[in-house]
Amino acid sequence: MTGTTPHPDHVPADRLIEPPTTPLDAWVHTLARDLGVDVGVVDEQALTALAQHAARSVGRPGASPLTAFLVGYAAGIGAGPLTDAIHRADDLATDWYARYMAMGGPNDWSRPAAT
Repeated sequence: MTGTTPHPDHVPADRLIEPPTTPLDAWVHTLARDLGVDVGVVDEQALTALAQHAARSVGRPGASPLTAFLVGYAAGIGAGPLTDAIHRADDLATDWYARYMAMGGPNDWSRPAAT
């Protein structure tokens, strides 16, 4: 974004201390540093699994990024530890279709409810 100032602890990608092993690893480390987030709190495996579960159970294309945002936001505002937020979201995503239908969701999963 034009006109933004990097975080004071920003380390340019070409000056990373540890060489990343994958493009995702490089992205996470670079973004975390740029945002001033301790990369040690990022559980890539758990967050990736949650995003995949949400995409499969809830729907695409929006469930995965919105789930990740809400889990991170909840942890960021102090609603509880990140691991708890991940587990709670994963539990909600399990059998989401059945839960949605029990709440009165449309009979045809592929179409929005008629208004």
